[in-house]
Amino acid sequence: MARTREFDTEAAVSRAMELFWTRGYEATSVRDLTRHLGIGQGSLYAAFGDKDRLYRAALDHYRATLAAAALRDLEAGDGARAAIRTMLL
Repeated sequence: MARTREFDTEAAVSRAMELFWTRGYEATSVRDLTRHLGIGQGSLYAAFGDKDRLYRAALDHYRATLAAAALRDLEAGDGARAAIRTMLL
């Protein structure tokens, strides 16, 4: 029987996104990820497959959250400068 996950995968993807953003893909090791996410290597592989798939999940999360919010701000019509300011803050 499979064990249930003892961590929130959405939160893990969000934290992985932050780490990849800060360090970059190449400079982020699996060990860095497991430490930052507070999970074991086996749990990381069971949940995401490998570092590349976790990175892709982090990119999808970025598109769905931060990038989508920036696009909404641009579409609101307040101008590009205001949208960029909001995104950076």
